Amino acid sequence: MLDCVAEESVMAKAKRATTLSTDDALWQRQVAAEHRVFAAALDEPAAAVARARADELDAEADTILNPGMDMNLPARPKRNGTMEGATLVRPRITDTLAGMPGRLAVDAARQRLSITSRLGVGVLAEDMAQTIQATNSLERMLADQLAAAHAAAMRMLAQADTMRRRYEQCEFSRPTLNIEANRLTNAAA
Repeated sequence: MLDCVAEESVMAKAKRATTLSTDDALWQRQVAAEHRVFAAALDEPAAAVARARADELDAEADTILNPGMDMNLPARPKRNGTMEGATLVRPRITDTLAGMPGRLAVDAARQRLSITSRLGVGVLAEDMAQTIQATNSLERMLADQLAAAHAAAMRMLAQADTMRRRYEQCEFSRPTLNIEANRLTNAAA
């Protein structure tokens, strides 16, 4: 009977994980970090519950952000000719909120996540931070800023392309479209 309950719990978590977006998973990691900070201020029974909830949130977020990391896969050759083992090794993801962050670090991370989400670049910013293996808040802020600048530049280039196409469709009779396309291209550069 206990195995059936555990299996149902795993199935419920898996079903919930499939309904979460990547942004939701990033927010879950933020909430988990906040639970850990609050746990430090609580007495032990309540602190243990807060830490356990933080672990659950992190595990659920990992299901979305790192799918397949807990699976055992058959050995297969790598590009460099060596064999990859049967267990998939979790990639090194540096997280400045890991361990026991202070309240300031947690609030700063929440503010960064809120801004990047509002700009629509939360996932891009997190990918950038992981790519450069950001180890501190300054590196994370720069990764967030670079992601936002990249997204803005790409949107401007898309608008410039639209303007140029309209200019061509008008058989080059509306030079203001070409001027605007050039302005957007220069701004994106």
